[in-house]
Amino acid sequence: MGLLAAPVQRDLARSGGELIPFCAEHGISQIVWSPLAQGVLAGKYKPGEQPPSDSRAASDSMGWAMDRYMSDDVLGAVQRLVPIAEGAGLTMVEMASRGCCASPTSPRRSSAHHRPEQVHANVAASVSSSARTSSTRSTRP
Repeated sequence: MGLLAAPVQRDLARSGGELIPFCAEHGISQIVWSPLAQGVLAGKYKPGEQPPSDSRAASDSMGWAMDRYMSDDVLGAVQRLVPIAEGAGLTMVEMASRGCCASPTSPRRSSAHHRPEQVHANVAASVSSSARTSSTRSTRP
């Protein structure tokens, strides 16, 4: 049985980029915290626009946690990913989810789900990633 770790962002930053490789080398898996960057990687926030009124960023109780993600530079970078996701036939949520699943130190993607479609997207990404990983393993010499 391998170990499971849930590093916080400050731990990752303090490690100087060594924490994830160390964990991979020693069979320690990572739990992905906020795989959608508080919803920003879903692509629903646009540079120069107010956030949707029903979003986390517009919430009085949760909006404070979004400040670092809501700059036009960050939101613009996310918007540049949209054509890549579309070209692959994916939504932004699916692309982010698959990225988490593809990490060698992330055995399963898990996150809090607020709506049924989020559960479906998570399952679809996990199944697709598992199939891809199994296929890759079976073709190795």
